[in-house]
Amino acid sequence: MAGPQATFLQAFCEAFDKAFGPAEWETSRQRTVGEFCARCRNKKYRRSSMLRANEAFELGDLRARWRDSVVVVEYDREGVDTHNLVKYWPYLRGDLAVVPPTRLLLCYFSDWRSWGSSRDLWAWVYQRIRDDSACKGRLMAEHFDHGKDSEEMRTTGIGEALGFLRGHLW
Repeated sequence: MAGPQATFLQAFCEAFDKAFGPAEWETSRQRTVGEFCARCRNKKYRRSSMLRANEAFELGDLRARWRDSVVVVEYDREGVDTHNLVKYWPYLRGDLAVVPPTRLLLCYFSDWRSWGSSRDLWAWVYQRIRDDSACKGRLMAEHFDHGKDSEEMRTTGIGEALGFLRGHLW
């Protein structure tokens, strides 16, 4: 039986493909190690200064190239993890091992039962990334409620994300 994240990501793919046409989606598990960003590692912040070869952060739980953009979906099961936004900053600045796309459209989903102030911080960080003139790629991002176990809320969140994408893909 698929877990909540897999169920959500499948529903998102199906809804996107229905709204915009088929896309070739890939999950973080399908990517090669070279597509993970590992150049920002710092021994100072590791126990015993140990850097693991496979330690890195992934860029998206789900992503697809669509016309001149890369569409990325981040899914956090519980509350807001600002890390899932901040990690795109060095990527968009060109500071990592992978080259950023011209335009990155990020749909970030979390459980909105978390503190509103966490979403406020997410929005504040997003604006700072957008204002950074050193960024080589352009980020358009929005935060949505995945509805946890509610199919109705999941459908609503995905619909809102498709509306956001519709405004930026055409």
